[in-house]
Amino acid sequence: MTPAYRPTLAMAPPRARRGDSGFALVVVLVVLLVVASIATALVRHSKIQSLLSENEKSQEVAAAAARGWLAVVKARLHYDLLLNPTVTSFNGRAMAETVKSFTLDHSGVSIECEVVDEASKFDLRTLKNADKAKAKLAEERLRYLLLNYRDKELPDAERMIRSLTEHFARRSGEDVPLPEMEGEAPPILTVDELLQLEGWEKKFLFDLREEETEIEAQEAEEPEPLPGLFRFLTIYGDGKINVNTAPKEVLMVLFRTESDPSRVADEIIAYRQAPEESETPSTMGEDAPLFADFKAVSDLTKVPGIEASTLTKNGVDGETATVRSDFFSVHVYATRDEYTLQTRTVLHRHPLGFITKLSETRRDERFEKNVEDEEER
Repeated sequence: MTPAYRPTLAMAPPRARRGDSGFALVVVLVVLLVVASIATALVRHSKIQSLLSENEKSQEVAAAAARGWLAVVKARLHYDLLLNPTVTSFNGRAMAETVKSFTLDHSGVSIECEVVDEASKFDLRTLKNADKAKAKLAEERLRYLLLNYRDKELPDAERMIRSLTEHFARRSGEDVPLPEMEGEAPPILTVDELLQLEGWEKKFLFDLREEETEIEAQEAEEPEPLPGLFRFLTIYGDGKINVNTAPKEVLMVLFRTESDPSRVADEIIAYRQAPEESETPSTMGEDAPLFADFKAVSDLTKVPGIEASTLTKNGVDGETATVRSDFFSVHVYATRDEYTLQTRTVLHRHPLGFITKLSETRRDERFEKNVEDEEER
């Protein structure tokens, strides 16, 4: 007997519990979050690497441009030496108080160059002269410069001179170990290092702005600058001051025993800047200003009010003054995009070429700052 057909109900699939579906959703969200975080990190890392790469490229291009421009400066200084030893076209020849700067934009690089005549300054190494009389004369001149290079915030000249002479007299193994040096090299390499000595402070060494009150500072569009000593001091040179390029403050040092050293300095500058007196051919183009230049220290007697006895009384002769320069500081600022490379090279010029006395390079802090800012974002 055939059993009767009995329809059967299809079994329904098991229903997922709410807890399982919620857990799966959380897992998916976590995975998506991790993937997004990794992607964000990769993008950020890529941007940082791109920034580093671009900065490195800018650094290399800027460094090459700086080296190239230094070669241009050397060529021009050598040309000036062959044309006329008393001429320095990069300094505007007998320029009195300022130094010419040059700006060049080429291939995405901006070049600013400043050439400073080291012989236009007072050489601190003259304080080390073995001749006590000459060392004393140098000390008196430095004291006069410290007290008269600007009208306000006069430094303690005696303390500054004492600390400097003591520093020059040090030897290796004493209070401060010094590196071994040959010849007459000073125990400081740049004027900036004077800040390590007692009495030498930034407010004396570097330029300041004359601002009596906050209100006056806000009202003054261009506050009068107070010059810093770095403009008038050097440790490079032969100890002689170039009367063709020295600024007023340094010329006053040479004629400090006169009743009015300021007037004498002004007369010298007026003579140097008189176009009708110039016999120097222009090496900077037809529109370049003409300046008179002294061919010998004795030519100072051509200046009104200066006689041979004036030079003798002030000790201005071939041992303390000169009419030519052979030491120059070349400052080059090469900028590409947001990167700036700063170089300083001290050159000793002679007919056979140049000797590099100092070479230093500084990178713009924005190089590191850009990366730090990117990492913080």
